Amino acid sequence: MNFWHQFPFVRIITPFIFGIISAVSLGQEIHVPLFVFGVLFIIILLIVFIPNIFFSFKYRWVFGLVVFALLYLSGFELTVQKSPKFKQSHVFQLPVEKRNYILDVIEPVSKKQNSYKVIVDIKSAETDNKWEYSRGTVILYFQKDSLSKEIRYGDRIVLNANFIETKPPQNPSEFNYKRYLANKCIYHQAYIKSGTWKILSKENCNKLLTFALSIRNNFFEILERNNIRGNEFAVVSAILLGYDDKLDKELVKEYSGAGAMHILCVSGLHVGIIYLLLNSMLFFIKKFIYGNNIKAVVLILLIWFYAMLTGLSPSVLRASTMISFIIIGKSLNRQTNIYNSLAASAFLLLIINPFIITNVGFQLSYAAVIAIVMLQQPMYKLWIINNWLGDKMWAITTVSIAAQIGTFPIALLYFHQFPNYFIITNLIVIPLSGFIIYAGFLVLIFSPLHFISLVFSKILVGMVWFLNQSVKIIENLPFSTVKGISISFTEMLIIYFILISLIVFFLQKRKLFLFYALACIAVLLSIVSVKKYSHINQRKFIVYNVNKSSVYDFINGRKNYLLADSLFIDNENKFLFFVQNNWWDMGLKHNVKFNLGDTLFYQDEFPLYKRGNFISFFDKRIVIVDKKFYCCPNTKKFEVDYLIIANNPEVKISDLVKLFNIKQIIIDSSNSYWKVNKWKEEANELNINIYSIFDSGAYVVDI
Repeated sequence: MNFWHQFPFVRIITPFIFGIISAVSLGQEIHVPLFVFGVLFIIILLIVFIPNIFFSFKYRWVFGLVVFALLYLSGFELTVQKSPKFKQSHVFQLPVEKRNYILDVIEPVSKKQNSYKVIVDIKSAETDNKWEYSRGTVILYFQKDSLSKEIRYGDRIVLNANFIETKPPQNPSEFNYKRYLANKCIYHQAYIKSGTWKILSKENCNKLLTFALSIRNNFFEILERNNIRGNEFAVVSAILLGYDDKLDKELVKEYSGAGAMHILCVSGLHVGIIYLLLNSMLFFIKKFIYGNNIKAVVLILLIWFYAMLTGLSPSVLRASTMISFIIIGKSLNRQTNIYNSLAASAFLLLIINPFIITNVGFQLSYAAVIAIVMLQQPMYKLWIINNWLGDKMWAITTVSIAAQIGTFPIALLYFHQFPNYFIITNLIVIPLSGFIIYAGFLVLIFSPLHFISLVFSKILVGMVWFLNQSVKIIENLPFSTVKGISISFTEMLIIYFILISLIVFFLQKRKLFLFYALACIAVLLSIVSVKKYSHINQRKFIVYNVNKSSVYDFINGRKNYLLADSLFIDNENKFLFFVQNNWWDMGLKHNVKFNLGDTLFYQDEFPLYKRGNFISFFDKRIVIVDKKFYCCPNTKKFEVDYLIIANNPEVKISDLVKLFNIKQIIIDSSNSYWKVNKWKEEANELNINIYSIFDSGAYVVDI
């Protein structure tokens, strides 16, 4: 029997996924003609029902090729069909102007520092004084006031706004928020001021989901009534109910550094724990007639109700779908192949929403489960421990190692770090998270009996405190995390080819796959060598786009000097978002930060000199024109390669041209919008080339 015949869904989903990825990457409205599907389908029917007439045995590969093409094109066409921006009624197709909209709130409101973030579905738009059918999902940021505080899921709102497309990344290697939202079929956003909107009606929503969310809100109130506060409340809410808005940045940093972020995101681990709990509680149902079938239905309903409580995140959808397939298989007394169950669950989710494949949680979740299924048992059998506790610890260790092997290439691509103590972390957090989930539900179940609920809440708070302290200690250990690892998508694929080849070699003793692994390693080393060579020889000058800040980077090889104003220097979060990823991608190892007011001289053979507003870098001359700038009139113009206008100075382009011979004028992101437009208009009148960071993003030049 052919090996691949055991995994029909794996064979089906592979070309289907390739088709989805192609459509997402292309991002264009290209439809596959219907007759193409018809021709392919007819060919398949002819091969299946009249094989001897149309194809001989030696051409059997033609059937596989035709099926592959049909599934590939199906995935491609489905993705295009599911892309709402290609619909004529989508807000994407409307002219950009301020207009009235009627829309529904489709997700729970998220509280931000200065606004309320609300995700809405547009129902209609007013054009030429009449309401027309319109669609689109957009993000709105409502100005904080007494009215916006009351916005809830299901509210229907009328407002006046000008939706703007989300900007692409404005700096090199910056997180692509535009692509992230586009993969969620969200292309626009707007800031809504007080007085420009009102609520028309309530409860225009899915009644079942509204009911589930109301129960979740009641659960939050129960936790608060039991004196669960601060970080303990944030962690319990995240682990138990998938609500992560209360997690502060320092706590997230500690969990991320220790390799425990998967605990704070409701996923397969949490759904699996819930399934084990429910399965043991419902043991008595099997005694009834059709007990297996009844139990399966009840389990599936409860699992999906819990999924709704957690907000139906992609990881929960994946886990709930997969477990549902396994439950159905067991109820029919059939031995299900886990790879087929995984492929079938993924296939169903991709049919519903093909863009879910771009979700990092979805990718990590499937990679982890596949690796655990493939590697955990072979590793577990390498060491048989007769002691119960030792056996359980070894089992958790093998699960952790398998999951890490499956997910670390994706984690390196997106997060640029690797937790060195992940085994120690998982030995603590995996069993403890199970106890936290069980204790949390006991608090909720016994809430009518306040004394009993309070006892369980004390136990719960103690466990969460211990979990937080453990994670903090591990994160603070020396060399707990390797940071700054930067790999490309191609490098990630090569790493996976190496891993798969080595796994097949060790499990099936096929030497050919060892040669495949060695060949891939050679290719990877070549790519890394070329990249390092380019890093050693790079010379760049960068003006970053950071709102209301001046940020300049001078790069020579793997060293750099960053000059910025105090607003940026003192803001670690801004640095991490706008600059850090670029430093990692450029392989910079020796970083120095200076305030713009400092005087710099040549240091460590770094060819940078700065005095006042004048900068020299290699053979380039740079002048910063800001509010403090003063230059005496001179009969001879000063030669300048780059003139940077910063911090809203009272200057005219015509005056600057009289003082300097300028090769390039740059307006940085510290200036106000109206002044930028004023300088641009003046430059156009004088026919002078000008670069606006605000409009065009960071300015990057090779020296």
